[in-house]
Amino acid sequence: MKESLYNVALCYHGIVEDPGNALPFRTYLGDFQAQISHLLDNGYVFLSLSDFFAVYKGVKQVSAPVACIIFDDGLESVPIAAGWLIQQNIPFAVALIARRLRRLSPEPGFMKWSDIKALLDSGFCQIANHTYNMHHMVLAQNAETGTVESAPPLEWPCWVDNGEFLYMEVNDSRWYWDLSIVDEATWAFPLFGTDSATGRPITSSFEFKAGKSYTARIMRLWATLHSPASIGYDAHIQIYINNTLVADTVFRPRDYETRSQWPEREFANIALDAPYDIVSGNRYTVEIRTLNAGAGAFRIYAIPDFSGDYALCTTCTEHDYPPNVLWPARPCIILGDGSGRIATNAEYESYVRQDMQAFNNAVQKYLKGTWSIYSTGFNEDEPFLECLVLGGTYADGTTADTWVRFHADATFTAEVLRIKYASRVGARYAAIIDVSIGERIGVGAYTNPVLVARFAPNWADWHWQDIDITPFTFVAGKDYYVRFRTLNTNPLGEGLVRIYMDQPRPPEPYWDPGLGGWAIPVNYSHEDWYLVSKPDHTDVWPDGAYVDSNGDWQWVYNEPYDGPGKAFLQLGSVQPQPVDSPTAIVYPFGAYYEIGAGISEVSPPKGIHPSLQAVLQEFGIISGWTIWPARMAVTADFREPDLRHTDYELPRVLIYGNIGNNVVLNNIDAYIGLRWPDVEHKGILWQAAVEYDPEGNATARAAWLDFVTFDAYFFRIPATIEIGQINIADKNIIQQQGKRALLIFSNYDPVMGQPNPDIAAHVLDNPGIFIPQIMDIVLADEWDGAYINLEWVPSTHRAQANEFFRQLAEQIYPAGKLLMASVPAITGTGYDDPDWVGWCDYATLVRYVSAMKIMTYTESNESTLPGPHAPNDFFEAVYAYVNKVVPVNLRFKILVGANAYGHVWSSQGVDYVTAHDAIAQAIKYGVEIKDVDGEGYWARADGSVSCYFGTPGTIARAVQKALDNGYGGVGIWKADDGDLLEHFPKIVSPRWANVNWKGS
Repeated sequence: MKESLYNVALCYHGIVEDPGNALPFRTYLGDFQAQISHLLDNGYVFLSLSDFFAVYKGVKQVSAPVACIIFDDGLESVPIAAGWLIQQNIPFAVALIARRLRRLSPEPGFMKWSDIKALLDSGFCQIANHTYNMHHMVLAQNAETGTVESAPPLEWPCWVDNGEFLYMEVNDSRWYWDLSIVDEATWAFPLFGTDSATGRPITSSFEFKAGKSYTARIMRLWATLHSPASIGYDAHIQIYINNTLVADTVFRPRDYETRSQWPEREFANIALDAPYDIVSGNRYTVEIRTLNAGAGAFRIYAIPDFSGDYALCTTCTEHDYPPNVLWPARPCIILGDGSGRIATNAEYESYVRQDMQAFNNAVQKYLKGTWSIYSTGFNEDEPFLECLVLGGTYADGTTADTWVRFHADATFTAEVLRIKYASRVGARYAAIIDVSIGERIGVGAYTNPVLVARFAPNWADWHWQDIDITPFTFVAGKDYYVRFRTLNTNPLGEGLVRIYMDQPRPPEPYWDPGLGGWAIPVNYSHEDWYLVSKPDHTDVWPDGAYVDSNGDWQWVYNEPYDGPGKAFLQLGSVQPQPVDSPTAIVYPFGAYYEIGAGISEVSPPKGIHPSLQAVLQEFGIISGWTIWPARMAVTADFREPDLRHTDYELPRVLIYGNIGNNVVLNNIDAYIGLRWPDVEHKGILWQAAVEYDPEGNATARAAWLDFVTFDAYFFRIPATIEIGQINIADKNIIQQQGKRALLIFSNYDPVMGQPNPDIAAHVLDNPGIFIPQIMDIVLADEWDGAYINLEWVPSTHRAQANEFFRQLAEQIYPAGKLLMASVPAITGTGYDDPDWVGWCDYATLVRYVSAMKIMTYTESNESTLPGPHAPNDFFEAVYAYVNKVVPVNLRFKILVGANAYGHVWSSQGVDYVTAHDAIAQAIKYGVEIKDVDGEGYWARADGSVSCYFGTPGTIARAVQKALDNGYGGVGIWKADDGDLLEHFPKIVSPRWANVNWKGS
């Protein structure tokens, strides 16, 4: 088995049993099982989340590589995979969005608390905090760009606009981004785009009464799910305020890297071309016209409002209201003046603390809580059930107002209201119903009513609906009314939702032969166990009967319309059962508030902000997990520079269900180090360059290297050497290990951002100035030698270069020091660029140096098209030229250059990446990593992003080239930026016999 396997935390969401139903966040069960089995077959041990963290911290020792499994969100399909894991004795964790689980019944698509309890009782499941009410976006000011954009709540303190939040009531103390504002009774309003039913562009408008005065410069839209899909299109829109054109723009889908779509469940910004003055108290109509057709309608949240100060209207035909009908609602839109403020750290701590507390409260109360259900006393098995109108609109346009009486036989606090629907009447519509509870003081009258819920009926005939309510305490022996008042009429006419009730049959008149007519019972008295505003479609109990002029009998109904029926209504009360609160937070977006600024999940983490850390620790959270698949650091205390993880920023590999399993396994193998064989030492010399790292260069310490060259000191015009940053602690440790530490001197110019040819020429023209300085530095700081790295040397300086190295060799070898040089790769053909290679004389320079590294890794970079850093043809041609010009007896000084880094090319430019980052981005895009010309290669299907990077295979190719040609060894550039430990062999005996201490 490979020795250099990385530990891995796997992230999944939902599971499906039909491969045809797989989606990005829904993985086919067979693929899931294959992925877990693959790791097991390669010697991995699966641990619980807490044990996995203990291994990372070094508290727990395991001889094998370890893995853990985390299911995000707590989706209802998790038990499909969890059952198999339990059978296999494999532990796992479920990260819960506690608010989504509600109380007794979850939101559609999520597990019940009782389902999670069953998994916990198996002994193989742990739960983690996936936040309570922060699994969405806020507005935040990017610390680097200064722009205000959607961001995760834990990434930065939120941004607060100056202007007007049209959807917020004045007395609402919640933060504007609080999802509880919109995740109850709300509508999805089509603001612009295309009506998929007609194919026509949409025109929409909203009216509002201004609550303050300001100048509108930006419009922020709180987007919900779009219709019919999220993909969207480039929608050309115009915005008018009171018939004045204020914006003419194209709203485009956003690039989320793994997909491109319109933003959903987050804020989207539209800058106004022309500022518009808003005056408090005035009414305004904002119209959005879509000028082109495309894929779907962009929708925003809309909050029902019946004040008359707000109205929405759209030409779209396929939504909650018909076209061109006013919606009584507030649009979830912010009109800002372009300024604002960042929430203070105290405010940030406050809302994070509230979320942590809400999560823990929910877990403590509902995870193992015992529910008691109290009902109105109905009999569900009664064969003749009646119906009661609960809400909606009657045929005459009036809205339903229904009172259900409840007698409390015990004292309890209700948190859930349950109703069971019967068949509906008329047209379904987006009804909104207020529920209030008060103590009954008479027929149709209660005292101290409390509004406990506002909900939208689901119109699901013959099914129960559970409604979370503001907790209400019922007192034993008292009577109450639960009132259901419909707030809006049906624009389509009659539309009523009804629930079942258990009601006795009234005493009907009977035929009396002795009278020769109908006899009417005397007593129709009854208690009021329900009241309705109209008798239509409710089985109202009659107040009497009479015989009409035709000799037929009829019921008599008087207000109030009531009866003795027991409505199918239940109230749920929970008795909490304490449980251990989670110790891990699995943040959905992988970005945490950093020290000094927010970070994206792709940045090397440096530590979370003390404000965030303090709150997490306050609630016993000791670890935090992201979604960026950076490799796990070796241990918490011994880490590669690019893998700096705090305890709260640990990486996971997110598995996308719509990616072919062959690609997923390919990506996993690359991540854990199984994709390429370990590099063997082969008894040659190994050199690698490292840059400054204040925390220590773990790779250079952990692997055997003969030369470790520290980058760098810099030549400067006219006569100085600039002292660069060097980690002296690393240098000392490396020398104590028996490795040779050399100092790099280069002509890199920070102003140009690259090597400066003028500096190189100046150094070579003045050996008498610079060589003494080199010697003084090497000797004074006890370096084992000097490494000269001159690039883009003018071709006119070939002779000067030879002379410079000759003079330096004459001084450095007698001092017992080594001399190395890196030189450009030359093919000796018309392919060569004279400006790059013209100065370099292999045959002469090799005589003066201890080792000469050929830079066979420079053929692709920030200024080239995508391609390997050393294509095979180029690689072979270079070393054919080396063999042509370097004498056989001096070839042992040649180090075959190889890259342990890469580049990513995209429309945004070219980025230098470590091998870790290259693999992480391949996983993010869900693309296969292939081998091309000795390097790793991947590209998005549309070619928009591609990457070449060094792998262990790159180093192995260099090793083999050295062996085949009698070269001294290999030289690896940039192998300590957090790149792979498997780039290097394990420790072996040093091989100093081949080192020429005095040159030729």
